[in-house]
Amino acid sequence: MASIILRPNGIYYAVATIKGKRVWRSTGAKTPEEAEVVAHQLFPESLTPRSLGKLSDFIPQYMEYAQANLAPSTVRVYKDATRYFMRLMGDKKLTSYTPVDIERFKILRLKEVSPVRVNMECRHLKAFFQVALRWEKIEENPFTGIKFLKIPPRRPTFFTGEEFQKLLGAIPHQWFRTACPFTLSRGCSGIQIFRSR
Repeated sequence: MASIILRPNGIYYAVATIKGKRVWRSTGAKTPEEAEVVAHQLFPESLTPRSLGKLSDFIPQYMEYAQANLAPSTVRVYKDATRYFMRLMGDKKLTSYTPVDIERFKILRLKEVSPVRVNMECRHLKAFFQVALRWEKIEENPFTGIKFLKIPPRRPTFFTGEEFQKLLGAIPHQWFRTACPFTLSRGCSGIQIFRSR
């Protein structure tokens, strides 16, 4: 099977596995349509339609797999992540996405959501493309080697005396109210629970 892959230089390459070795050939083309024609000439009868599908073609196939193997909440996250990715990066052939596209996605998505959310979506998208790789829809996962965004450390927060009293007042069982101060102090590893007012 051969695929066409867009390289960072803007040229599509035809890639095929021949006798167990991956062989790359430049098509010299800058559009997927031209590249497909050249790829047929470079690797006769090895280019299959399944490797040339668009992102929107693969998403429903993946969602069937996800619904059978993953929790419903995880499926929703995958559905959202792929939707945002397609909105920002376009509905291209699966083989057309490059690491440059992934970096662009991170930049654009960061304007809309937090770095934590961007990292979560990138993890899910990496897994999504990994399934495409395993199913031989693509030759490379464009997320391979991509670095996640650095998350600045958050300062710990502490209860005020008033907040702690409200917490105790909201607990209906006496035994739990008695255990709460001990539990909180142990969970904080001896760090001050109350902040001064």
